[in-house]
Amino acid sequence: MLREVLHLGVTWQNSRERFYIWQQFIKLLYIHLKDVIEIDDFYYKLLYSASKQLEKQNPKRVIIESYLELLDYEGRLYFDFNCFICDKPIENKLVLKRSFLPSHYDCLFGHKFDKNSIKEVFKTKSTLTIDNSEVDLLWEILQEGI
Repeated sequence: MLREVLHLGVTWQNSRERFYIWQQFIKLLYIHLKDVIEIDDFYYKLLYSASKQLEKQNPKRVIIESYLELLDYEGRLYFDFNCFICDKPIENKLVLKRSFLPSHYDCLFGHKFDKNSIKEVFKTKSTLTIDNSEVDLLWEILQEGI
């Protein structure tokens, strides 16, 4: 099993921002998978795809979309939009926390997201419909841990 491999032959490795964001994601993924004995091909394909997309796309968007793919693959992407604290349906605005778990603003403090835009992001696993400020907020949530 390969451990702590840093060098990838990619064109974006000289870009400080892209490389830093990539390192943060790899660090989180390492913590998430460190006790797994046999790693499925999905994770290698996910990283390969993300590394190719990082050449031309916004790095935070690429990592968030990859993370959504990971959550969906592991069965942890919630489409029902019930608050994970009180288990009641969320109507309009929601707060996302670690692993993009949805909750009511009254149940948990955080940035309010529009339910329909987050629903679209979860469904398509694409961040095209949200602006950069929301991408930055999702990136901060992702950094809490996988």
